[in-house]
Amino acid sequence: MHDVTVPRFHPNDERYVLVEWLVPNGATVTVDQPIATVETAKVAEEVLSTHEGVVEWLLPAGAEYLFGQSIARIRALGEDAAPDAGIVDPKPNAPLLSRAAAELAARHNVDIGQLGGLNRSTVRRRDVEAFISAQGSAETEADAVTSQPRPQPPAMSIPWDSLPPGQRSVADAVVASHRDIPVGFTVVKADCEDALRWLTARSSQRFGGLPELVVKAIAAQAEDFPAFFASMPSGCTMRLGAAPNIGVTIDVGQGLQIPVINAADRTSLSEVGDALMRFRLKSLRGALTRDELSGATIVLSLNIDAGVAYAIPMIPLGLTCAVSLGAVFDEVVLADDGKPAARRRVNLGAAYDHRVINGRSASAFLLAVSRALESPGQPTKA
Repeated sequence: MHDVTVPRFHPNDERYVLVEWLVPNGATVTVDQPIATVETAKVAEEVLSTHEGVVEWLLPAGAEYLFGQSIARIRALGEDAAPDAGIVDPKPNAPLLSRAAAELAARHNVDIGQLGGLNRSTVRRRDVEAFISAQGSAETEADAVTSQPRPQPPAMSIPWDSLPPGQRSVADAVVASHRDIPVGFTVVKADCEDALRWLTARSSQRFGGLPELVVKAIAAQAEDFPAFFASMPSGCTMRLGAAPNIGVTIDVGQGLQIPVINAADRTSLSEVGDALMRFRLKSLRGALTRDELSGATIVLSLNIDAGVAYAIPMIPLGLTCAVSLGAVFDEVVLADDGKPAARRRVNLGAAYDHRVINGRSASAFLLAVSRALESPGQPTKA
């Protein structure tokens, strides 16, 4: 019998989150086969099997555990199970669904309890799509045998009060924002080729990605574009001179949350990366505090799933601007030698309160953010 533990990825790490089991409880595994995914405040890593044998879970997916604590055992083939085996139910009754997965399941009348058999702590949209496809294939075969028309799923009526509390809070905020703020929207195309290469060259250093660079690029504009970081507590009085406290959207299936990176202009890129990873882990556990969710003066909305061109973000009440970051895409351009070449680009958008910000200022602000993003590591003024 061999215990499975996780190495310490960073000297300051003391706790981990077991995000997902990659093999069922009781599965037979080989040496170096990935069996689980864990996350710390800085990294997400796969845990590999150190021996051949049968896996026995000791912790459920989603659990937090201390460094050095065993998360599973691997017993040799033919060896009897330990007396305390079976501590964990390998098929939780209520898997955590992302919002897209929950909406798709509701549209197709999929019982959430059925998804517990997928052996995933977090069920994504692609998991539900695969489940529906498999169910559809089975029904098609049955129809071919019985020659009976397939019954249509009944219409679903979901009471408002049955929605998760987090989603109801999001809905209330969206309604208030659209009711009280006359929104303008501008989007620009930013070249991120050099930024992504610069990040790749830093891969041996502490964590940092494109969202972190955009946070820093936005923060660098606070002095030249104070209206974009203003507060409007009464709806008719604007206060300037606010620090660039940047709220960043996070949605891990618990509802949209916007934790805040305070004074982002005085925060290093690595510290921004640490904060975003910490916020994501705490959001997964529902552990974000009121202080972490308060004090934003501008918002960065992350819409970076592949294929997303841009999105118009909601402006929280009391603020004047929310910036959106779309997915990276390739575009063919003419290089300096006149030959076509592919460059990676990204769309940056700004939703702004049109009472105090006009389109010309929004364009100038976004172009300044774009220039800062295109010159990573070099503070760029407008």
